[in-house]
Amino acid sequence: MVIAVKVISIIIAAFGILLVVKSTFLRQILTFGLEGKRIYAIAVLRFILGTFFLIAATQCRMPWLVIILGLLMLISGIFVFVLGIERSKAMVQKWQQLSDLTLRFVSLIPVAVGALLLYSA
Repeated sequence: MVIAVKVISIIIAAFGILLVVKSTFLRQILTFGLEGKRIYAIAVLRFILGTFFLIAATQCRMPWLVIILGLLMLISGIFVFVLGIERSKAMVQKWQQLSDLTLRFVSLIPVAVGALLLYSA
């Protein structure tokens, strides 16, 4: 399980680095997520990852950190279903309107989360 957490954390950090380097890619991802009911699929993925992190936390070096990050992912996945598709899409559309510089700074969050997960696993 720890190896899986490390692999996922490397993927998250690498994805964040890609988004920092190319902010237009983040806009493309946001547009992709708005089509149809894909936003629900993304929410389910977050829910699954959050649940996985909660289960794997007991085997990690810093379980409290993995638990916190798992809970955040779990809650963010549930949040989409609570808000509904229209309000969730409206929030994503607001993110699309941000400047490139702001999106690059926001993209540092997955880099930090991936690094923290890698360190704590």
